[in-house]
Amino acid sequence: MEKIHSIDYMRAVAAFLVVCIHIPFYGEIGSIVIAYGKIAVPFFLVVCGYFCYRTDREEFSKRLKKQIRKIALLTVLANILYLLVDIVLQLIFSSNPIYDIKQLFTSEKWLDFAIYNQSPFADHLWYLGSLLYALIIILLLCRLKLVNYIMFAAPLLLLCYILPLRAGGDMIVWRNCIMVSVPYFMFGCIIRRYQAVFLTRLNKLLIPIIITVLIITNYIEFTIYNSVAPPFISAELLVIAIVLFLLQHPYIGKNTIIEKIGREYSLFIYIFHMSIVALIFRWYASGKICLSFSYIVLLSWYF
Repeated sequence: MEKIHSIDYMRAVAAFLVVCIHIPFYGEIGSIVIAYGKIAVPFFLVVCGYFCYRTDREEFSKRLKKQIRKIALLTVLANILYLLVDIVLQLIFSSNPIYDIKQLFTSEKWLDFAIYNQSPFADHLWYLGSLLYALIIILLLCRLKLVNYIMFAAPLLLLCYILPLRAGGDMIVWRNCIMVSVPYFMFGCIIRRYQAVFLTRLNKLLIPIIITVLIITNYIEFTIYNSVAPPFISAELLVIAIVLFLLQHPYIGKNTIIEKIGREYSLFIYIFHMSIVALIFRWYASGKICLSFSYIVLLSWYF
């Protein structure tokens, strides 16, 4: 298969959007960036499904097993890292470090971790646990010879995530692997399975028009809700449109530093950036210019 440079390029953009969500710009600009940054994690999930999927069931199972081992290891190591970061920060800054450290190990937090992938040590690590669960579920469906049928339930599963949250549901409860990671991964599988059909029947001018419309409607949804908390339907559709556009234009970003960052470092930026954020906010909670400058310097040194 020919290398798709544009997807690696977009991986770097998505990693940047994740950072912007966790350290947003100030004012309404920050909220707008978050409204579009919602595409980042779904993009990673769709791309994972796209590259994992194979029409041959045995080959697909092998790729799923390999990915499960990789994500399981990263999940364990990332949680250990943030446990150590939490312990160090509590020992340095807390007036009652022993009590605060014990709060990381309450039964409620570990139940949320087991059921909803909500890490007790860092919120953003839900993505790794959720992806791990999704991969295991997809592998089971693959072995039962059901995956090629159930993948078409992806839109319904995603609606089961979007609609309750738009009605004010609990984010942690509804943002679970079955309602988020599984359907997005399946969308990636569908795109891979029917790629030839999509790319031959969709005019190259049509996808940019769809993307433009969704960018506009995403902003309209943001203004209607006046909040970035609920999922936006436009953002969910925008992910699919962007992936199709990137497949139509595989040479975007070829041989650029951004492509290299996306290919080699995007996942690690996602995992590690919050450790830097935690340190900066502890030491430079005041002084916005100093905060932003310090983050850039430390992030550059880190990678």
